[in-house]
Amino acid sequence: MESSRGIHSVSFSEEAQGTLCGAQQAPDDESTGTTHPKPLSVPEYLESTVMTVLTEGLEDLCRQRPANPVDHLALFLLRHSHSSSATEVDRKSAVPVEPKKRDD
Repeated sequence: MESSRGIHSVSFSEEAQGTLCGAQQAPDDESTGTTHPKPLSVPEYLESTVMTVLTEGLEDLCRQRPANPVDHLALFLLRHSHSSSATEVDRKSAVPVEPKKRDD
């Protein structure tokens, strides 16, 4: 089955958006004067972190049309991830995503 959805039309559940965007961050600490940055929306987060290198990888994939496209894209991303102009995300404030358990 072929999907008609484009890269920019991906949607996430509200729960996933909160997890991906750091909505579970601690509130501002008034006693110490510490403020936490406003969480990014899913599109803002993706645009600021991975879209540039991912778009380049997909373009390369379309040009080369390798027999193993997933492996090709994975290798491209690994080779080019440090050379992208993506904004570095503060790893200390990142919220880990727990995989959902499937009911099979």
